[in-house]
Amino acid sequence: MSRLDKMEALELLQSPRHFTKLQYRGLSKRKTTEAWLKGLAKERGFKFRYFLTLSFYKPQRCIINQYLDNEHIKKVILDFFYPNKKPKNRIRFWLFVEKHKDGDLHLHVLMEGMDEMEWLSKRNRKISIRKSTILDLIQGRQSIGEMMLESLTHHM
Repeated sequence: MSRLDKMEALELLQSPRHFTKLQYRGLSKRKTTEAWLKGLAKERGFKFRYFLTLSFYKPQRCIINQYLDNEHIKKVILDFFYPNKKPKNRIRFWLFVEKHKDGDLHLHVLMEGMDEMEWLSKRNRKISIRKSTILDLIQGRQSIGEMMLESLTHHM
């Protein structure tokens, strides 16, 4: 069998995104991405609650290095919520790398939420928050979820 015959015998599989390409016609790149993400989140049952943007003091400019750093960031986030044993039904999140106009990379995190009271009541790591955040929490100007995100940001 010649090399060409072998190639013809291979079935080419397309990504599901390619099958629905017509539905994105006329949309901007941003709207296309948003529509695709919403469909994927619905299909996989994601219930995203938080959107974080991480800009770095010394940002990466190389996309490959940033993706390697993302593995560490993922571990840091999971260790913040689950410092000991990681449960099977843990929070899920997506990391998106985006380039600034100057070429520096920053990171967006789309993350599911968790029950804040359960998180506070379990033995987990010590958290760092500002006194003003505690005051805002007591006075009802800030939620426990917002305090949890501030603590995650300090942790990272």
